[in-house]
Amino acid sequence: NEYKSYLRMDIVIIGGGISGIVQARWLLEFARSARITIIEQEDDFGGVWDVERPKGVMNCTKCNVSRYSMELLGLPWPPDTPNYPSHTAVMDYIRSYAEKYITPDINVLFSCTVIDVAMTENASYLVTYHSDKASGGGANCTIRATHVVIANGHSSVPHYPIGTPFDKEFGHISHACGYKSYKKLGLFNKKVLVIGLSFSAVDVAVDLTKGNT
Repeated sequence: NEYKSYLRMDIVIIGGGISGIVQARWLLEFARSARITIIEQEDDFGGVWDVERPKGVMNCTKCNVSRYSMELLGLPWPPDTPNYPSHTAVMDYIRSYAEKYITPDINVLFSCTVIDVAMTENASYLVTYHSDKASGGGANCTIRATHVVIANGHSSVPHYPIGTPFDKEFGHISHACGYKSYKKLGLFNKKVLVIGLSFSAVDVAVDLTKGNT
């Protein structure tokens, strides 16, 4: 009975980045009768690795783990891929994985933004999303799910230190999640304070040196 219940699942996966498509692939593998829907707010797979997205990676970003550690089961990297791939190589790899494993059995909704997930009295979920492709310039739609997978990442919402002075007299304040390059911000020969000492902060600092900052 428990197995039959598992097969009757209606699963909604929020996010079409690397986590979302891997979840979809294996859920379909182990529960072939489950109805799976991926909701992605952009018009293609890739998630944060798409540099063209406003909150995608920086122009200078490279993967900070070896490609051998990041390789997904069932899809080897192309032989000429560097040990630490560029953001373009990672995005191409993710989309190749999606092309191979996101079959027509999986319903994919692109250009749709989830705006609410509510639990019902019978322990199912109502997932409401805004579709940019709906007639009339967009509309809100709702689908029911027995399970919801949150795979929208953690890098798209900026977190600023308490008391950050958003005032013109302090100059320009930017967050790493929206940083693309020193050129796009016009940071040539400027004094810049980088707060933080993890991967993003180091990437920003190195990129800033290219503008003689």
